[in-house]
Amino acid sequence: MWVALAPNLRYIRRMTSLRAHPGEVLLERFLRPRGMSVEQLAERIEISVETLQQIIEGTRRLKPYVAAALAEEFGTSAVFWTNLQADRDLGSENC
Repeated sequence: MWVALAPNLRYIRRMTSLRAHPGEVLLERFLRPRGMSVEQLAERIEISVETLQQIIEGTRRLKPYVAAALAEEFGTSAVFWTNLQADRDLGSENC
């Protein structure tokens, strides 16, 4: 039985490593389609350009206060953004 599960486990690990960082979703699904710059969004949600750029690059985690600001700005929910971050965090674990 263990042998039968091993291929599936490898597949699951490979799939979870493909999860997008919330910054990538932000850039590709929200900023680019609206023609909005990082600077414009940073000003609108009142965070530093540096912080927002790091989130987009995937070098900084998306914090709940940023999730709330993004939800308000784009008409989504904070849960949407925090779930993206949680999925990414779980996908980066060596389970």
